[in-house]
Amino acid sequence: GDPVLIFDKKGRVYITSISIGTKDYSIGAAGGEAMISSMAVASSDDGGYTWNEPVSAARSTVTTDVQTDPSGRLRGTISLGFLDKPWLAVGPHPTIEDQEVIYLSYTEFVTRYDILYIGELPVLGAPVSLSTPKVVYSSDGGVTWSEPMAVGPTVKREVGAGNSEPDRPGGEKPG
Repeated sequence: GDPVLIFDKKGRVYITSISIGTKDYSIGAAGGEAMISSMAVASSDDGGYTWNEPVSAARSTVTTDVQTDPSGRLRGTISLGFLDKPWLAVGPHPTIEDQEVIYLSYTEFVTRYDILYIGELPVLGAPVSLSTPKVVYSSDGGVTWSEPMAVGPTVKREVGAGNSEPDRPGGEKPG
């Protein structure tokens, strides 16, 4: 979904889109399946008649941060990531003359849940949503990609909160 096309100076066309899949996860004996996404990028040297195999430029994750409490229950969080809203740009390499760099921007959405218990049953608490604009780049024609870099603040939204605010160190609220 959400395809975006660009051309470089040599006439090579690049396309990015969201590739969606699933990932199994477990929290102790409980398990589930989460939807994940990848920013796939493919290129064509013949104006789009044929395409090279897509490369994953960035991929969302499912992470757990759990510990066992004194009663033997797992406590912590599970974070489910999803990448969305891709955009491509091509520009000159900052230090190598006559070389171009492909930039791919997207928004990383992470939904975080606390692991709670109702009696003996583990459940997920109210979601906290975090969104961060990120960029990856390639200076080898889309074959390899940099590690993702945040290019703006992380915005946090909690269920029941009246608005979204940038996530600040130490939980500070804007003045």
